Amino acid sequence: MAINYLNSRKRLYVVDGYAGWDPEDRVKIRVITTRAYHALFMHNMLVRPTPKELEGDFEGGADYYIFNAGEIAANKNIPGVVGREAISLNLQQRKMVILGSQYAG
Repeated sequence: MAINYLNSRKRLYVVDGYAGWDPEDRVKIRVITTRAYHALFMHNMLVRPTPKELEGDFEGGADYYIFNAGEIAANKNIPGVVGREAISLNLQQRKMVILGSQYAG
């Protein structure tokens, strides 16, 4: 649902960054969102890679992905979803989906 929504948008913002400062332990994060202020928030929250790190580390993708489709409501027919907002994590697939929430901070 979220990926289909994001694929239908004219403009997306993609932010690549690291969670954690230590190069030995940091995790590569890629955020995909339709809102500029969500991208800016994550740009400020994550450690920014250098251009060289972007070319090398992120060329093959990220360790974790955040799909922010906050403009559309979550599907209440899915077990466990009780409202319009849903923040869903799948640690096996290393993906996070944000639905129905415009909150960026």
